[in-house]
Amino acid sequence: MGGFYFRMDKPGRVVVPVGDMSIQTIEIVERADGPAWRRLERRDLNSAVPEEQRGPMTIPLDLVADWQGNWWFSILKPAAVGYITPDGQVHSHLFEGESIVNGLAADPDSVSFVTDQNLYSMRTGDNGPEITIQFPYEVGDEAAKQSFGSGSGTTPVLFGDNLIAFGDNADPRPNVLVYRLGDVPNKERLVCKVPVFKPGRSVLENSFIGYNNSLVIENNKGFKMVGISAGAEPGFVRIDVRPDLSGCDIVWENYEVRAGTGAKLSLGSRLIYVHELLL
Repeated sequence: MGGFYFRMDKPGRVVVPVGDMSIQTIEIVERADGPAWRRLERRDLNSAVPEEQRGPMTIPLDLVADWQGNWWFSILKPAAVGYITPDGQVHSHLFEGESIVNGLAADPDSVSFVTDQNLYSMRTGDNGPEITIQFPYEVGDEAAKQSFGSGSGTTPVLFGDNLIAFGDNADPRPNVLVYRLGDVPNKERLVCKVPVFKPGRSVLENSFIGYNNSLVIENNKGFKMVGISAGAEPGFVRIDVRPDLSGCDIVWENYEVRAGTGAKLSLGSRLIYVHELLL
């Protein structure tokens, strides 16, 4: 098992995390009998988690390139995040007692992610990854939700002027949290915490749409990866961050559309596209 997410490098080759604790680079080659995959490189990640702490869910989940030419990666459980340098060296940090079920988000200075307990940002350091931001968030009753993990279901989204947003798993309503990145005091990082959708009828499982200072969030309560999502709840909401960063405001709510897949914004048409669940 592995390869939850994959990326493409500059030459257009697939770079994918694989369940044998590796990152592999694969390309398509043309043959007489048709196109085929060819593995170019395999980079081992076993040093990221000590053997005695590994379990069935100790698998690479995501990877992303940074602005310095490194490939950052995440391990599901126990949570580990690290990077592979251009010359192949592996540096990592282990988060004992935590897990990661969502993707990584990279900006020019750092890589951000959520575990089942905290929001983190990290950067490369002299001795490997360094934590620059760590904030806990609310985790509600896992049994009352369909969330794929006990914590946040959202990959953080980078937007606006050095802002980051994700959703928690609070009861009875999840919150949208917006923080400031960059060189600001920790006490000034939280921009807003906004509860969304109806109590007891909402879960946030997909990364938000972020554009300028606006976010669009979908409700994923009742959506099933397999089977019929008969109990799926409708819901979309737009939230805008105030220009002075003094807070956030709900601009509109929609309780007619049920999201079946992650919604996408087209800047050309200025419309949001989503595969709707028709029950």
